Amino acid sequence: MTPLTSRTINWLRIALVILVLFVHVHPDHNPYWLTMDNLSGQPWGWVLFSVIGTFINKFAFIAVPLFFAISGYLFFQKLAKWSWAVWKQKIRSRVKTLLVPYVIFNVICAVSMLCLSLKAGNGWSLEGAYEGRIPFVGWLWNGVSYCQGWKNWLGMDMQLYYPLDVPLWFVRDLIVMLALSPFIYMFICKGGVFFLGVAGVAYWLGILCCTPGFSTNALFFFSIGAFAAVRNIDPVEWSRKHIKWILPLFLCFWTASSLVVAPGDAQPFENLMFTFGIPVCFWAGAFLLERGKSSPESDKLASVSGACFFVYCVHMVNFGNWNLLAWAGKLGSQIFDLNRPAIAALAYLTEIAVIMAAGTLVYYLLRKITPKFSRILTGGR
Repeated sequence: MTPLTSRTINWLRIALVILVLFVHVHPDHNPYWLTMDNLSGQPWGWVLFSVIGTFINKFAFIAVPLFFAISGYLFFQKLAKWSWAVWKQKIRSRVKTLLVPYVIFNVICAVSMLCLSLKAGNGWSLEGAYEGRIPFVGWLWNGVSYCQGWKNWLGMDMQLYYPLDVPLWFVRDLIVMLALSPFIYMFICKGGVFFLGVAGVAYWLGILCCTPGFSTNALFFFSIGAFAAVRNIDPVEWSRKHIKWILPLFLCFWTASSLVVAPGDAQPFENLMFTFGIPVCFWAGAFLLERGKSSPESDKLASVSGACFFVYCVHMVNFGNWNLLAWAGKLGSQIFDLNRPAIAALAYLTEIAVIMAAGTLVYYLLRKITPKFSRILTGGR
């Protein structure tokens, strides 16, 4: 891995946490929001607000596929030639950086729910988190569901299942990919591009797209990163070499996925947008780093990975009836006049900034008060 690629990944991981917030902060909750099939004859200010918001929200969903690709690439560094000793060392490291924070934050969510249940006189209940799930540990795996009744373009179920700390579904699926990494390595060595093609077609078709813990989303993008590491392909250099034909395709699929209203119908365009968006992000990240003449010594933001990871983990955690995401949204609605499109756009951006600022402040306070526990919470970051 070249120094530029390493720095690009460091900065991308910070940017992707912000994109996750763009996914979870919904401009479409504004009562004046317009869907893409209802723009004709509407006030131009709300048309502009809705169109830009739709494109931003669609792009933000690239965060998780790119996280998977980066994780696969980093995990298979020094594993181009298989070594069980190196693999065990990497797995031990991921237990600290992924599994321990995953369990702690979900336990915090479960304790909060139990306290609310006891206060309401409902006894020791997680409000149905066990129902139809894995007995006793469903809250840690798939205790929350969204998108009930949604179907993809092939009529397959799109209902999504999450652990109680919803954003950590990515960590859950990544843990499964790490457990399967010896098999992924074998498939890459024996199947090469054919294996990636099969995984890509399954992902594009939406097969197993919503299976808790094992999704073609995770498999395909983690395998892309793993393939690049095993075959010694530098993602920045490869992206630069092919950007002239990749960027137009990415823009076409981004536009198509934004214009299609029904989630199921938009899925094939979204999947292709994410696929071509991976190299676009590597190219853009490296381009901006070099354009800004940033040196390794000046990459101070790369040192805030602990704060970013903390914000990612904590922004949807319920502490009683309060969570950071909902509080920021309520604060924005109280401060800003959401009946004006320009002010609504400002409120949208401000809400994300408030979540980042408040979460980062809490993180640094924890570091001052309980440095050891804060390091455990963020996996030693």
